Amino acid sequence: MIKIPVYNCKGEEVKKVELPQNIFDVKVNEVMISEMIKLQLMNKMRGLASTKTRSEVRGGGRKPYRQKGTGRARAGSSSSPIWVGGGIAFGPRPRERHYDLPKKARRVAFKSVFSLKAKEGNLCLVDELKVSEPKTKRMAEVIKNLKFEDNKVVFIDVKLDADVKKAAKNIKNMKTLDFTQLNVHDMMKHEKLVLTEAMLAKLQEVYK
Repeated sequence: MIKIPVYNCKGEEVKKVELPQNIFDVKVNEVMISEMIKLQLMNKMRGLASTKTRSEVRGGGRKPYRQKGTGRARAGSSSSPIWVGGGIAFGPRPRERHYDLPKKARRVAFKSVFSLKAKEGNLCLVDELKVSEPKTKRMAEVIKNLKFEDNKVVFIDVKLDADVKKAAKNIKNMKTLDFTQLNVHDMMKHEKLVLTEAMLAKLQEVYK
């Protein structure tokens, strides 16, 4: 069982808690982590780029000049891909890029990330995530108190406080997520993972 301290936003240790083994001490499955990142990135791609083929280009219905006697190569249509303004032979066309994974595979991926962060010592717990006013400097103070000024850090709560969202908006190398936005890509992209106690309880409820 992994035991880690819980801090407040002033950087003071409040207590220690034991992390549930079924979430934070499982075998890290790097393949599933990679597959989840692939899923997120693929599903972000809209695939709407489109070019016109020779049948869609306007004009080109009439033979541009007679077959013989001009000294030029024969041509049947000005919409041919070899003509300027003609169709595109193998250009991009709209396509579906949707990618999916079974629910069990997703759970394995999330547990693998939580376990990896815990084993690397990059997991931190705070009792709650709040700021006195919605200002960038207040969130910067929290990061400084937790000694994460030189790290890329993601803060995760069950439901983010509106003031925290505003205060964190302009801070470089920092991201805030609530439970509904939880994703493997952002957790792996940032070095430090900070969870609130409420978020830890929510994870235990979901992955029991």
